[in-house]
Parts: sequence; C-alpha cells; structure tokens
Amino acid sequence: MREILRECLGAAMSRVRSHAKPAKTEIADIDEFTFRFFVLAEIKRRYPDAICQPEWNGIDLVVTTSTGRTIAIEFKFYVLRKTYPLDAKSDAKPHWKGGAGANNRRNFDTCVRKLSALRHKGIDEKYLVLVYDRRKHGRKTSFEDSYCDSKLKEQYEQYGVDARTIENCWGDHVACKLIQVD
Repeated sequence: MREILRECLGAAMSRVRSHAKPAKTEIADIDEFTFRFFVLAEIKRRYPDAICQPEWNGIDLVVTTSTGRTIAIEFKFYVLRKTYPLDAKSDAKPHWKGGAGANNRRNFDTCVRKLSALRHKGIDEKYLVLVYDRRKHGRKTSFEDSYCDSKLKEQYEQYGVDARTIENCWGDHVACKLIQVD
C-alpha cells in the first residue's frame, strides 16, 4: 500500500506543479486541502474502484481499495506565505506568515499521536503526508530543521514512525514525505 500511495503523491505533486507553472504560482499559493484533492483525484484516476472518504471521523482522508484494505491519511502542509498590507497608504511592510515554530510543531505532534492512537478495527495502515518548504526565507530556523528524516525517526520512535522523503517533488526547495505510523 505504501508504494501505491507514494506513487500517487508524486503524481499529484507533479500535477499541481503543471497547473502552477503556467499561472506563475508557487508552492505557497496552495494549501493542504487543495493538495489533498489532487491526491484523492490521483488515487481515483489510478484506482477507480477505490472508495475515498475525506474528513472521515476526523481523519483527513480514508481510502478503501478494491481488495478491502483501508488506509487512514492525515495531511500537513507547511509553507511560508508573504502577507502584504491591504492599505496602499500604509507604511507597514510585508511579513512572513506560517514559519517553523512551536504552534506548527504542536499540531504535528498532535497529528502523530492521533494516528498512533487510532485503533479502528477497519483501518489497516496509517500515514501522515507532510509537505513543507525547505527554505529559511531569512529566518533562523526552517521546517527542514524540524522535519528532516533523521529528526522524525529520532523524535517519534515510540510511535513506530517510518519517514520516507519522496524526491524531486517541486525542485530542491519542497519536501514531500510519506510517514507511516504504527
């Protein structure tokens, strides 16, 4: 199941990029709900008999294959967005929103614990899809500092986390990870 999901994630990211390039948009211009839609569409394109249920009992996406295997998938999408003042007369400068920090870390921790605690009889596998911008954008820390594969393995070992980076998602500056949680 892991390889199927990995292939779908790579194809979904490729499709997002193909839409973004002519529109001259960046990774910061989409969010996790948009990405989840592209992943769901790719799963359905490849496996039309799959039953996909977004927002199932508080889980972002639950997929049941034609063979009866069911996977629970949570999505975390961390990017920095530049926010500009709306008042043209304002002297306020644009600022960055959404950087690596304690709040995102707490949300991520909560998500890992939620998947780890999920003991529904019908769920066969549990995954967390993590997409983030690797760049620092002039800040002291980046998402890469918190979510590189070695840090994830070290910090979440008690949850049986197995993190694998999907290479070349959006150039070198975007990481897409498929994280299996026991």
